[in-house]
Amino acid sequence: MQDTLKTPCVQICKINAKTKRCKGCLRTIYQIQYWRRYTDFERDQIMIQLSEERRQIKDPLIIRFE
Repeated sequence: MQDTLKTPCVQICKINAKTKRCKGCLRTIYQIQYWRRYTDFERDQIMIQLSEERRQIKDPLIIRFE
């Protein structure tokens, strides 16, 4: 039985050229590339950080579709 890997991916995968972050999930290119190599704890910490960053954005759709 294979465990499902937690991910913040929202299937809107486009890298912002200026910030070098995904417009959908806000992860950096590095975080996306090494996601499977992180421990569960590390992934959880990144997801908490991304969630906090998302809350600070008044309109999250700006990030996704700018």
